[in-house]
Amino acid sequence: MNIGFLYPSVKYPPRANMAVYAYHVSKELSEIGNTLYSFAGYRNPYIQRISIFKFLTMVDIIYMRPYGQFMWDALTLIKFLRPSLPMVWQIECPANEGFISPWFLPSVEKRWKFYGKCIDGATCVSDLIYNHCKKYLGIRRCALIPNGSDANLFSPLKEEVGLYKETDSCFKVFWMGSGRHPWHGINTIISVANNLLRKDPTIKFILITKKDQLKNELPANVILIDEIEHAQIPKYVASTNVCLCLYDQEFYKKTFPLTGFFNSPLKLFDYMSSGKPVIATNLGQISTVIKNGANGFLTDNSIDDISSKIILLKRDSEKCANLGLAARQEIINYYNWQRVAQETKDFFLKIKSGTL
Repeated sequence: MNIGFLYPSVKYPPRANMAVYAYHVSKELSEIGNTLYSFAGYRNPYIQRISIFKFLTMVDIIYMRPYGQFMWDALTLIKFLRPSLPMVWQIECPANEGFISPWFLPSVEKRWKFYGKCIDGATCVSDLIYNHCKKYLGIRRCALIPNGSDANLFSPLKEEVGLYKETDSCFKVFWMGSGRHPWHGINTIISVANNLLRKDPTIKFILITKKDQLKNELPANVILIDEIEHAQIPKYVASTNVCLCLYDQEFYKKTFPLTGFFNSPLKLFDYMSSGKPVIATNLGQISTVIKNGANGFLTDNSIDDISSKIILLKRDSEKCANLGLAARQEIINYYNWQRVAQETKDFFLKIKSGTL
């Protein structure tokens, strides 16, 4: 199948979430026999750049992610240059994610509702986004396709002894995310680090984020690493003991009343793929992926609860290892990019054949 791939961020090598998704999905779609085309200036090796005129004549279906920007989302209208060409959106966030339109333009919600009547279907990363697309945007044909990880790229075998200098005998807790957005859990993590510094200074926290985004004063048991390329992250995860995936539940309730926590966090799956037990906030899709006490721990985000779970995993190395193995098996069994690509292709075929 020839797939027209329109994505607002396909930077290569990838760093942030959108580019990471675009890289892995384009790679896996290519490896199962599809050819991807775009008329945007992508460097992604799995996407061929062609003119818009060839694009409209060569592709069998268009796969596009709306992004809230007026000019980008308006690309949806190229469908009318060839009305028989199916178009599918890839939706990772609700229409009210925080996009702000100038006063003289329709709101993002209004635009997405209009475009939703023009497209042929949508893939959705979580059940909350799925319901949002069906009920709020009016998109009739939707597929729930959660994100995943690459079990070859993120693997326990990527561990490098001595990667973190002078911490070989320490118990290492890992987190990566945005230091600019407090709802990514950075304030909670620093509070946990301060709490455990008093109780057990041999527990170290490894944080990967853009250093210029982090305004907090860091305790002595925190090692801060500036944002790095996606391909370099696996060794940093594999060389730790436990990972944190924390989000501010109250923020999502107030800011996104239509969906609540809508994410399908890429870092959650990368942690699991690395064979690490994850301590994760008990909400949204996270609470269905992490089975408390079986392949990780769910937390209410209280400082004491997170701290006690870290201490438990440090003291019980067998439990720590078993949770990590169970987490990795979830990736091998289901939450992987190969499955994402195959389910995406299957949805395309159903859209094209009109069997939905």
